Amino acid sequence: MGKKRRIIVFPKSHGDDDSASPSTSASASASFVTSTRYEKPIHYILKIQSFSLLKEAVASSPCQRFESQKFYAGGSEWKLALYPNGDRRRDVSDHISLYLVRVENNILSTTSEVNVVFTFLVYDTLRGKYLTVQDEKMRQFSATKREWGIEKLLPLNTFSDASNGFLVDDCCVFGVDIFVMNCNVEKGEVFSLIKQPNNYKYTWKLDNFSKLLDCSFWECNSFRVENCWWKIRLFPSGDWQAKPGFFSMYLMLSNLIAHPKGAQVYVEYEMAVLSQLEAVPPVKETYTCWFKSGCIEIYKGCGASNFMSLSDLKERTKGYLVNDTLVVEVKINVISTIKKLYRSQILLF
Repeated sequence: MGKKRRIIVFPKSHGDDDSASPSTSASASASFVTSTRYEKPIHYILKIQSFSLLKEAVASSPCQRFESQKFYAGGSEWKLALYPNGDRRRDVSDHISLYLVRVENNILSTTSEVNVVFTFLVYDTLRGKYLTVQDEKMRQFSATKREWGIEKLLPLNTFSDASNGFLVDDCCVFGVDIFVMNCNVEKGEVFSLIKQPNNYKYTWKLDNFSKLLDCSFWECNSFRVENCWWKIRLFPSGDWQAKPGFFSMYLMLSNLIAHPKGAQVYVEYEMAVLSQLEAVPPVKETYTCWFKSGCIEIYKGCGASNFMSLSDLKERTKGYLVNDTLVVEVKINVISTIKKLYRSQILLF
């Protein structure tokens, strides 16, 4: 691809203020990029044979322009509109004018809008490559604005000079690349962090705790906070990482598989062993954790191997174990949620 060159003011883009002079109009700040390339146009090629005859035919017609056949690109139908003698409606007579037109019957309503960045191409037959002129602005096509283009694409004397390669043996080739910038997202998500969600606290009462010491671990029934199901997993004699004489306790996310693929859940929570004596505070720890597919927390949970020593647990004056009953509690203070977004919702943004 050749070296890009930025030019200001010309070509002039149709849609800018036509009543002002070039030095003061909106087109004075319009920016175009010209370059050369060997690649063919992406969406449409318009080859014209006997260009001189077309100029004569168009000059005698009321509209003074030639329109291509319809072609499809980016979800819409389009045409190229060529003014071989210049767009006289805008006082252009010494340049080729070229426009991109969205076909009217494809516009469904006054709110149907398409945002487009487009590039026009002119083939240089002698060098075997294309001159490209790109309007850097994104242009909006709508029911009331069906066409955008470049009033002064090329000076007619430059275009007609055979040594430039654009018009050879009375033949020429134009093309266009169309890049639709409208939202094509079909799905999305809303990620939220909720402080003290509904039903954020869960209390688990374990009877006959001494009989559980021979069990590897014990789990409570699943409980729900927001759209997640949780469990408390307790190792009465500690897990494999625990010090001797300690028990282990973890918070488990039991339904990550029900979330969108690749989803992750964030929680800030407290786990506590409650004293059954009013004057004694609980033994509690605070944790933060991201639960996501493949992470160790999904299989192990998030918590502590050495949550509390069994000697402290069994100390009668502290009331943590009364009548062989243990009471533990989880408070989920912050939790993330993910909700799916569908196209009908995305279009409202």
